[in-house]
Amino acid sequence: MSEILLNYIKHVNLYIETRDSKKLLGCFTINPGKEEGELRASFPPPNDFDLYSIPEKFRPVVVNHLKVIAAIYKDNSLAAAFEYSNELVLSLIRASESAEFLWIQPVLLDCFKELVLVYTVKERQDPDDIESIQMQDMDDGGEFGSGKKVSCLEKLAITFNKGFKLSLNDKNPDLAKSRRNDIYFFMANLIKIYFKLGKFELAKSVQKAVKGTRYPLPEMKKCKSQKKYCVVYLYYSALMALDDGDYVTSESDLDLALLLIQDYQDYSKSKQVQQIMMLLLPLKLYNRGKLPKKTFWLKHPALRVMYRDNIFRAILTGDLRKFDHAMKNFRIVLLKNRLYVLVELLRQYCQLALIRKTVAMIKEIKNDHIISLSAFQLAFEYSQYHEDNFNIKFDFAKDHTYNTTIAEIECILANLIANGKIKGYISHAQRCIVLSKSNPFPKIAT
Repeated sequence: MSEILLNYIKHVNLYIETRDSKKLLGCFTINPGKEEGELRASFPPPNDFDLYSIPEKFRPVVVNHLKVIAAIYKDNSLAAAFEYSNELVLSLIRASESAEFLWIQPVLLDCFKELVLVYTVKERQDPDDIESIQMQDMDDGGEFGSGKKVSCLEKLAITFNKGFKLSLNDKNPDLAKSRRNDIYFFMANLIKIYFKLGKFELAKSVQKAVKGTRYPLPEMKKCKSQKKYCVVYLYYSALMALDDGDYVTSESDLDLALLLIQDYQDYSKSKQVQQIMMLLLPLKLYNRGKLPKKTFWLKHPALRVMYRDNIFRAILTGDLRKFDHAMKNFRIVLLKNRLYVLVELLRQYCQLALIRKTVAMIKEIKNDHIISLSAFQLAFEYSQYHEDNFNIKFDFAKDHTYNTTIAEIECILANLIANGKIKGYISHAQRCIVLSKSNPFPKIAT
């Protein structure tokens, strides 16, 4: 055994015996510095005799670390670096499973972060064809991670799942002495990976497992070191709530995420803020009937075109044609952000604005709270099929076949009444609506 390898092994053993996690991390990091990295890459592979002084559980950690270093500093192979880095983390998880090794948790977290870094760099240069691998798994009838070929992202998910379980299953009731302090790090990364893989049910199962634990978890507002992971988790939690149609929970998660982000420097320009506001704007409108102030658009210009200039303008003016065009033009963006169903539900606000305008116009002619359904039919027809050039001759009163039927108008009004957005009742026999004299359009309860 070479003298320099012996010296390295002695240091590893010393830091394990003294429980010095900071110095032990220096022995296992993939970035010990160029000179030290090249030196370790030159070490001969250690055998069992070389490693006899190190606790048996930690021997695979040392072996895999030296393989990672050789892959990076000698072979320049990112694929090998990922594989060995993944094995390093797995061996470190196995080595630290017992409660006596809680002190090694900072080392484990940093090794996980370096594993993600290696994966990210590798994917930029040589991305996996995840779709073809998943199709092969389907053809073979395999379950997640059980196919003939497993993508690097799937391997990352499997490894993070082991770290997540190690953290969640720590049954120490004293949170200060528990691995559960790091639960948000594992949750955020694991759910994010499952989303990338399209394994949404697995993402929900992670959330369900955490919500079902009877042991205390750290309060998000007080998790300074884990705050950015709390934000990531809350974002994906909001997406899952969106999928379930639980818009109140989705809004609540995003509000908390924004609160946590406020500690960031120049947080308004943060990419995370833009992603959160993309979801939060339609949620606020749907849940509370609230639109952002004018100053908001100055801080978030990227959201102006889709929301302010198109979707929200259509809603405020009751322009159904503009709303339909916005849904078509921004369909891809809405689908990618899981917003299509929610924004489609905002159509009722566009319809409500059109109904209010129609009522106001009729009351200018005759101050009456009883309005014929045919008046709304005409308004809806014009709003849906008008041209952008408003100078054209518009005469639906003569020889026109309406695309919007009276039955559809009656259904729209009935839904708005049922949802508390209109006060009144419909007379089917008289084909009219009788509006409340005092408050036909109540404010939305928040």
